[in-house]
Amino acid sequence: MISNKKYNIGFLSDEEIISLFCVRTKEMEMIMETIGENIHSSNQHVLVIGPRGTGKSTLLLRCAAEVRQDQTLKERWLPIVFMEESYEVGSMGEFWLECLFQMVQQATHAERKGLQATYDELLLELNDDQLSQKAMARIMDFADKKKRRLILIVENLNTLFNEIPGPQQDDVGWKLRHTLQNEPRIMLLASATSRFEQIDHSGKALFELFRTIQLKPLKTQECSTLWQQISGKPSSHGTVRAIEILTGGSPRLISIVAKFGAQLSLNELLNELLDLVDDHTEYFKSHLENLPPKERRVYLALADLWIPATAKEIATRARQDIRSCSALLNRLISRGVVVEDENSKPRRKLYYLNERMYNIYYLLRRRRRPDAMVTALLRFMTAIYPRQQLLEIGHKLVSDCCTPTGKEFADINCMAYAGLYNHLEKEKNLLLDKTPWTFKDSQEIELQESVARALDNKGFDLRDTGNLKEAITCLEKAITFFERSGHPGRSLISKLSRACCVAEDGNHKESLEYMEDMFRKWPDNEADLPLGMFIEWLLEYIIITDSDARILAMIQTSRAAELLQPLITALKLELGQETRVSVEVREVAADIQKKLAQMRKALKDDQS
Repeated sequence: MISNKKYNIGFLSDEEIISLFCVRTKEMEMIMETIGENIHSSNQHVLVIGPRGTGKSTLLLRCAAEVRQDQTLKERWLPIVFMEESYEVGSMGEFWLECLFQMVQQATHAERKGLQATYDELLLELNDDQLSQKAMARIMDFADKKKRRLILIVENLNTLFNEIPGPQQDDVGWKLRHTLQNEPRIMLLASATSRFEQIDHSGKALFELFRTIQLKPLKTQECSTLWQQISGKPSSHGTVRAIEILTGGSPRLISIVAKFGAQLSLNELLNELLDLVDDHTEYFKSHLENLPPKERRVYLALADLWIPATAKEIATRARQDIRSCSALLNRLISRGVVVEDENSKPRRKLYYLNERMYNIYYLLRRRRRPDAMVTALLRFMTAIYPRQQLLEIGHKLVSDCCTPTGKEFADINCMAYAGLYNHLEKEKNLLLDKTPWTFKDSQEIELQESVARALDNKGFDLRDTGNLKEAITCLEKAITFFERSGHPGRSLISKLSRACCVAEDGNHKESLEYMEDMFRKWPDNEADLPLGMFIEWLLEYIIITDSDARILAMIQTSRAAELLQPLITALKLELGQETRVSVEVREVAADIQKKLAQMRKALKDDQS
């Protein structure tokens, strides 16, 4: 039912809107509070500001539905909902004519005939002042007959003013202000994709006329609520956090991803991201088709850069002069498709695309193969955000298989190696102490790999109990088995574990030299590397040795730099170094910083 209306929530019934509305509840309460308090000779008007996709339309329509549903409010107020884009409005008279047109559309059958006749008559009025007076008089008569005040719900107010010819903008603004300040039968509930001159400049008509409500990106818990509402299924914190980063907390994009990925794990969802963007090509292409050619060129240049960029950098990529590029950027900001980076410096503003999923769509579709940086980021995110389903499978395998067959042994060690070792409880001891040597001479590659994994896990167990030298010996055997069986990526885990043991044994110098050698000899193909486990160990190593700067230097000069870009960013931020990366990389880096802070606190607590 809803799928046919996926790009226009205005087609939904009040019941459908109410059932779908689950976030922006605080903002709704603020608006409803204002409506409830508008009982005097002058009304407080409301302007909701947020880039496209942030839920402005849904919020405004939910408020309209609430007015129609609430017994007290519906006796005092009648919402009149304008179209999402009021293309017919170019003057004050046309504004009231459009209001009358929408009243015709939303009136009862009995009321419609008289309103339609007035509307048809006013279409012939060419004098704008006369048109304004006559249309407004008919609107006020209608309000009086209904014995209700009118809430005019007007979307994209900034665009509406931008479409009015320059000399007429101020005239329309002052006339509208006069009406809104002196006519208690009218309240304006409007939206805008960004702040604009008419409300920000003290000499303009709409200055300080509105109570403004700024829509921020959804937080993780709100993303989780919306995901469950759309998909019908709860999701893990890690999955939701990853989706929050990729969508920029945009309700519209989260809804798209939830519909697409409701049945997928995080790993599957990220791996099939190209299918998602293919499935929604119509939606993503609409970004470009709705832009004039010059603005489109600037928009695509910014998409290609991916990182927040200066006007000069964008102009260079778009092959335009800086002055015209800056003007076009301001237009794109007013449309709500480009935003200014909050980390910008006063004299060095940075810009990026508001709908982050489009940026990924563009990078994945423009090149003949998936963009390397995007692919690396998706792999990194898959690795660091928790996978609850895998954890549950690991528990079941261990509890069912205390005397495993070769296949079960391989499966258990695979689960343990995927980062679940700490959760395998006491049953693991039997597996680690005896079972590996049962299969050490097997010619089956899967079992040989499992022996290596078991040795690595046993090394971890020995280290955990304080037997550092035995742990080092066991890990060296694991490294040998991994490299002998052609798995250099997996051997990196054992090498990192060994480095941690050596550092904990008091030899930091040897440990750091060993780490430098590991990064210097980073394998050309580390596709078999359990990246999540590697990152966890690497963070622990940084905490143990307090070697942020040295580890940063190791990674930056290695072939691992692209893969570990979010970690590089986090370490630079930890060291107070400036860094400019994509919004997504910066968000993941912020999560790594939080993780480092938690680990440092835990270590400090243990030592005290």
